Amino acid sequence: MRDAARPSRTETDRGAAERRSRNCSPALRGPAPASWAKTPARASYEAIASIPQGEERDRLFERVVEVAPGYGDYQVKTTRVIPVVVLHRTGPEPGAERVKGMGDWIVEVHDWLREQLAGLRVQFDALVDGTAESVSVGLPDPGLAEQLRTHCFEFCGALKRHHTGEDAAMFPVLAKQFPGLAPALTELGEQHAVVAGLQDEIGALVEGFVPGESDPARVRTELEELADRLEEHFAYEEQIIVKALNATAPAPVFA
Repeated sequence: MRDAARPSRTETDRGAAERRSRNCSPALRGPAPASWAKTPARASYEAIASIPQGEERDRLFERVVEVAPGYGDYQVKTTRVIPVVVLHRTGPEPGAERVKGMGDWIVEVHDWLREQLAGLRVQFDALVDGTAESVSVGLPDPGLAEQLRTHCFEFCGALKRHHTGEDAAMFPVLAKQFPGLAPALTELGEQHAVVAGLQDEIGALVEGFVPGESDPARVRTELEELADRLEEHFAYEEQIIVKALNATAPAPVFA
Protein backbone atom coordinates (compact mmCIF):
# COMPACT_ATOMS: atom_id res chain seq x y z
CA MET A 1 0.00 0.00 0.00
CA ARG A 2 1.30 3.45 -0.87
CA ASP A 3 2.35 5.75 1.95
CA ALA A 4 -0.30 8.49 2.09
CA ALA A 5 2.36 11.08 2.98
CA ARG A 6 4.42 10.23 -0.09
CA PRO A 7 3.28 11.81 -3.39
CA SER A 8 2.43 9.47 -6.22
CA ARG A 9 4.39 9.42 -9.49
CA THR A 10 1.46 11.15 -11.21
CA GLU A 11 1.34 13.91 -8.60
CA THR A 12 5.11 14.42 -8.85
CA ASP A 13 5.01 14.67 -12.65
CA ARG A 14 2.11 17.09 -12.48
CA GLY A 15 3.96 19.31 -10.03
CA ALA A 16 7.08 19.33 -12.22
CA ALA A 17 5.03 20.25 -15.24
CA GLU A 18 3.41 23.12 -13.35
CA ARG A 19 6.84 24.40 -12.23
CA ARG A 20 8.17 24.24 -15.80
CA SER A 21 5.11 26.13 -17.00
CA ARG A 22 5.67 28.89 -14.45
CA ASN A 23 9.43 29.10 -15.10
CA CYS A 24 9.07 29.54 -18.84
CA SER A 25 7.34 32.91 -18.38
CA PRO A 26 8.69 34.40 -15.12
CA ALA A 27 7.64 37.90 -16.08
CA LEU A 28 4.02 36.79 -16.10
CA ARG A 29 3.96 35.52 -12.53
CA GLY A 30 1.46 37.12 -10.21
CA PRO A 31 -1.21 39.64 -11.21
CA ALA A 32 -0.93 41.52 -14.49
CA PRO A 33 0.66 44.99 -14.27
CA ALA A 34 -1.82 47.75 -13.50
CA SER A 35 -0.91 49.50 -16.77
CA TRP A 36 -2.29 46.56 -18.71
CA ALA A 37 -5.75 47.22 -17.29
CA LYS A 38 -5.65 50.66 -18.88
CA THR A 39 -5.13 49.26 -22.34
CA PRO A 40 -8.42 49.45 -24.29
CA ALA A 41 -9.85 46.22 -25.62
CA ARG A 42 -8.96 45.56 -29.26
CA ALA A 43 -10.83 43.65 -31.89
CA SER A 44 -9.12 40.62 -33.38
CA TYR A 45 -7.36 41.06 -36.71
CA GLU A 46 -5.25 39.04 -39.13
CA ALA A 47 -1.53 39.57 -38.68
CA ILE A 48 1.87 38.15 -39.54
CA ALA A 49 4.57 37.84 -36.88
CA SER A 50 8.14 39.05 -37.22
CA ILE A 51 11.15 38.83 -34.90
CA PRO A 52 13.18 42.08 -34.98
CA GLN A 53 16.92 41.94 -34.45
CA GLY A 54 19.64 44.16 -33.02
CA GLU A 55 18.84 47.74 -32.06
CA GLU A 56 15.20 47.45 -33.05
CA ARG A 57 14.75 44.42 -30.79
CA ASP A 58 16.48 46.22 -27.91
CA ARG A 59 14.31 49.31 -28.32
CA LEU A 60 11.13 47.25 -28.33
CA PHE A 61 12.29 45.13 -25.38
CA GLU A 62 12.75 48.29 -23.32
CA ARG A 63 9.11 49.15 -24.01
CA VAL A 64 8.06 45.64 -22.95
CA VAL A 65 9.99 45.97 -19.68
CA GLU A 66 8.27 49.28 -18.94
CA VAL A 67 4.95 47.45 -18.99
CA ALA A 68 6.13 44.12 -17.54
CA PRO A 69 9.36 44.62 -15.49
CA GLY A 70 9.59 40.89 -14.82
CA TYR A 71 10.95 40.34 -18.30
CA GLY A 72 13.87 42.63 -17.51
CA ASP A 73 14.63 40.64 -14.36
CA TYR A 74 14.52 37.40 -16.32
CA GLN A 75 16.85 38.76 -19.04
CA VAL A 76 19.45 39.58 -16.39
CA LYS A 77 19.33 36.00 -15.10
CA THR A 78 19.73 34.26 -18.45
CA THR A 79 22.44 34.22 -21.10
CA ARG A 80 20.04 33.92 -24.02
CA VAL A 81 18.49 36.96 -25.65
CA ILE A 82 14.75 36.93 -25.09
CA PRO A 83 13.15 37.47 -28.49
CA VAL A 84 10.51 40.09 -29.14
CA VAL A 85 7.67 39.12 -31.45
CA VAL A 86 5.92 41.87 -33.40
CA LEU A 87 2.52 41.39 -35.01
CA HIS A 88 2.00 43.30 -38.26
CA ARG A 89 -1.50 43.82 -39.56
CA THR A 90 -2.03 42.32 -43.01
CA GLY A 91 -4.82 44.82 -43.69
CA PRO A 92 -5.53 48.47 -42.87
CA GLU A 93 -6.74 49.76 -39.52
CA PRO A 94 -10.55 49.85 -39.27
CA GLY A 95 -11.80 52.82 -41.23
CA ALA A 96 -8.39 53.54 -42.76
CA GLU A 97 -7.65 53.51 -46.47
CA ARG A 98 -5.48 50.66 -47.69
CA VAL A 99 -1.96 51.81 -48.60
CA LYS A 100 -0.13 50.23 -51.51
CA GLY A 101 2.58 48.01 -50.09
CA MET A 102 5.91 46.68 -51.24
CA GLY A 103 4.30 43.33 -51.96
CA ASP A 104 1.79 44.97 -54.31
CA TRP A 105 4.68 46.60 -56.16
CA ILE A 106 6.46 43.25 -56.52
CA VAL A 107 3.33 41.83 -58.14
CA GLU A 108 3.27 44.78 -60.57
CA VAL A 109 6.90 44.11 -61.49
CA HIS A 110 6.07 40.46 -62.08
CA ASP A 111 3.11 41.42 -64.26
CA TRP A 112 5.32 43.71 -66.38
CA LEU A 113 7.87 40.91 -66.81
CA ARG A 114 5.05 38.54 -67.77
CA GLU A 115 3.91 40.98 -70.46
CA GLN A 116 7.43 41.37 -71.85
CA LEU A 117 7.92 37.64 -72.05
CA ALA A 118 4.52 37.23 -73.71
CA GLY A 119 5.61 39.75 -76.36
CA LEU A 120 8.76 37.76 -77.07
CA ARG A 121 6.74 34.59 -77.46
CA VAL A 122 4.43 36.35 -79.95
CA GLN A 123 7.46 37.33 -82.04
CA PHE A 124 8.85 33.83 -82.18
CA ASP A 125 5.44 32.27 -82.75
CA ALA A 126 5.11 34.52 -85.79
CA LEU A 127 8.54 33.45 -87.03
CA VAL A 128 7.65 29.80 -86.75
CA ASP A 129 4.30 30.37 -88.47
CA GLY A 130 5.86 32.49 -91.23
CA THR A 131 3.94 35.68 -90.39
CA ALA A 132 6.73 37.68 -88.78
CA GLU A 133 6.33 40.63 -91.15
CA SER A 134 2.85 41.33 -89.75
CA VAL A 135 3.83 41.13 -86.09
CA SER A 136 3.95 44.34 -84.07
CA VAL A 137 5.07 44.48 -80.45
CA GLY A 138 5.54 48.21 -80.21
CA LEU A 139 9.21 48.18 -81.20
CA PRO A 140 11.02 50.11 -83.94
CA ASP A 141 11.92 48.09 -87.03
CA PRO A 142 15.71 48.15 -87.50
CA GLY A 143 15.49 44.63 -88.86
CA LEU A 144 13.86 41.51 -87.52
CA ALA A 145 16.98 40.05 -85.93
CA GLU A 146 17.80 43.33 -84.20
CA GLN A 147 14.23 43.61 -82.91
CA LEU A 148 14.47 40.20 -81.34
CA ARG A 149 17.86 40.88 -79.77
CA THR A 150 16.76 44.24 -78.35
CA HIS A 151 13.52 42.92 -76.91
CA CYS A 152 15.12 39.78 -75.50
CA PHE A 153 18.10 41.53 -73.92
CA GLU A 154 15.90 44.22 -72.37
CA PHE A 155 13.69 41.56 -70.83
CA CYS A 156 16.58 39.39 -69.65
CA GLY A 157 18.38 42.39 -68.19
CA ALA A 158 15.30 43.54 -66.28
CA LEU A 159 14.66 40.04 -64.94
CA LYS A 160 18.29 39.65 -63.84
CA ARG A 161 18.24 43.00 -62.01
CA HIS A 162 14.98 42.05 -60.31
CA HIS A 163 16.28 38.71 -59.06
CA THR A 164 19.68 40.13 -58.07
CA GLY A 165 17.96 42.76 -55.93
CA GLU A 166 15.83 40.13 -54.23
CA ASP A 167 18.79 37.86 -53.51
CA ALA A 168 21.08 40.63 -52.26
CA ALA A 169 18.68 42.73 -50.20
CA MET A 170 15.04 41.73 -49.97
CA PHE A 171 15.32 38.04 -49.12
CA PRO A 172 18.01 38.42 -46.39
CA VAL A 173 15.95 41.13 -44.67
CA LEU A 174 12.79 39.04 -44.82
CA ALA A 175 14.63 35.98 -43.49
CA LYS A 176 15.77 37.95 -40.42
CA GLN A 177 12.36 39.47 -39.78
CA PHE A 178 10.41 36.30 -40.48
CA PRO A 179 12.60 33.26 -39.67
CA GLY A 180 9.78 30.93 -40.62
CA LEU A 181 10.08 32.10 -44.22
CA ALA A 182 13.82 31.34 -44.45
CA PRO A 183 13.53 27.85 -46.03
CA ALA A 184 11.10 29.10 -48.70
CA LEU A 185 13.31 32.12 -49.40
CA THR A 186 16.29 29.81 -49.89
CA GLU A 187 14.23 27.78 -52.35
CA LEU A 188 13.26 30.95 -54.23
CA GLY A 189 16.94 31.88 -54.51
CA GLU A 190 17.69 28.45 -55.97
CA GLN A 191 14.92 28.99 -58.51
CA HIS A 192 16.58 32.26 -59.51
CA ALA A 193 19.71 30.30 -60.43
CA VAL A 194 17.68 27.92 -62.63
CA VAL A 195 15.95 30.83 -64.37
CA ALA A 196 19.32 32.54 -64.93
CA GLY A 197 20.62 29.44 -66.68
CA LEU A 198 17.63 29.44 -69.03
CA GLN A 199 18.15 33.14 -69.71
CA ASP A 200 21.76 32.51 -70.70
CA GLU A 201 20.71 29.78 -73.12
CA ILE A 202 18.05 31.98 -74.71
CA GLY A 203 20.46 34.92 -74.91
CA ALA A 204 23.00 32.80 -76.77
CA LEU A 205 20.34 31.56 -79.22
CA VAL A 206 19.06 35.08 -79.88
CA GLU A 207 22.57 36.53 -80.26
CA GLY A 208 23.33 34.02 -82.97
CA PHE A 209 19.90 34.15 -84.60
CA VAL A 210 19.90 34.81 -88.36
CA PRO A 211 16.50 35.15 -90.07
CA GLY A 212 16.09 32.56 -92.76
CA GLU A 213 18.98 30.45 -91.49
CA SER A 214 18.48 29.82 -87.77
CA ASP A 215 15.70 27.60 -86.45
CA PRO A 216 13.15 29.80 -84.60
CA ALA A 217 11.34 26.72 -83.29
CA ARG A 218 14.29 25.98 -81.00
CA VAL A 219 14.16 29.48 -79.56
CA ARG A 220 10.42 29.20 -79.08
CA THR A 221 10.86 25.91 -77.20
CA GLU A 222 13.36 27.55 -74.85
CA LEU A 223 11.03 30.53 -74.35
CA GLU A 224 8.13 28.25 -73.50
CA GLU A 225 10.21 26.47 -70.88
CA LEU A 226 11.32 29.82 -69.43
CA ALA A 227 7.74 31.09 -69.39
CA ASP A 228 6.48 27.97 -67.60
CA ARG A 229 9.24 28.01 -64.99
CA LEU A 230 8.96 31.75 -64.48
CA GLU A 231 5.20 31.69 -63.98
CA GLU A 232 5.54 28.88 -61.46
CA HIS A 233 8.28 30.85 -59.69
CA PHE A 234 6.34 34.14 -59.67
CA ALA A 235 3.21 32.46 -58.31
CA TYR A 236 5.15 30.75 -55.51
CA GLU A 237 7.08 33.90 -54.66
CA GLU A 238 3.91 35.97 -54.46
CA GLN A 239 2.36 33.37 -52.18
CA ILE A 240 5.38 33.47 -49.86
CA ILE A 241 6.44 37.11 -49.60
CA VAL A 242 3.66 39.49 -50.68
CA LYS A 243 1.76 39.44 -47.39
CA ALA A 244 4.96 39.92 -45.35
CA LEU A 245 6.16 42.78 -47.57
CA ASN A 246 2.80 44.56 -47.50
CA ALA A 247 2.69 44.27 -43.70
CA THR A 248 6.13 45.80 -43.18
CA ALA A 249 6.91 48.25 -46.00
CA PRO A 250 5.06 50.63 -48.33
CA ALA A 251 5.62 50.59 -52.07
CA PRO A 252 8.54 52.71 -53.37
CA VAL A 253 7.59 56.34 -53.99
CA PHE A 254 8.22 55.90 -57.72
CA ALA A 255 5.89 52.86 -57.98
